[in-house]
Amino acid sequence: MKKKGFTLAELMVSMGIIGVIAAITLPALMQNSQKGQIGPKLTKTVAMFEQANTALLTAKGVDNLLDTAMIQTSANNDDSYANQLTNHLKATITSDTIGTLPPGFSSKNLHATILTNDGSMLAIYPGTATTNNGKPAYKQIIGSVIIDINGVRAGTQKAGEDVFAFTWWADGSLKPYGGTGADSGYDWTKSCKENAVPTDSWACAGHIFENNFKVLYK
Repeated sequence: MKKKGFTLAELMVSMGIIGVIAAITLPALMQNSQKGQIGPKLTKTVAMFEQANTALLTAKGVDNLLDTAMIQTSANNDDSYANQLTNHLKATITSDTIGTLPPGFSSKNLHATILTNDGSMLAIYPGTATTNNGKPAYKQIIGSVIIDINGVRAGTQKAGEDVFAFTWWADGSLKPYGGTGADSGYDWTKSCKENAVPTDSWACAGHIFENNFKVLYK
């Protein structure tokens, strides 16, 4: 009985078809995989920062970072806050900078840049404290924190892709730009909508935190 099988030509055609399919689908799969990593990386860095601040406040016996006398709002100042924060955070102060920043941000009001052990970078920017309609002092906004989840490693250095902005509060917490209650002037429901290309990527941190930590924008 004659055995049936594929000829060399048929195998080459099949391999060619598989190659074309792979070339079409692999970039999309890789992009989706990269997007899937953004939420977990970002939330981990935020949680680390907030936990370190809680530990610092506890050590100082206060509930307001301004009461530590280590932060001078609206002025460039020494890095005493960052130095003490790194005692409670697996991180070091670095001279590296985040290249992509929201409008109005520069080295003039930068307190310090911190590099975590897992490679994320945080740039701390004190600002003018707000009273928030008579709420307790620890509920004041005292500045902003910009997070680059890729840090000094090769990355896009683009807002909404690996760089995200947060308002920084006196109790050490962060609220994402574009999110509810952040008072950042951004709104993800207008600027970083689901299934749309962002018109202002600085709102995309709010999108992630209010969509189960997923990237649903294009």
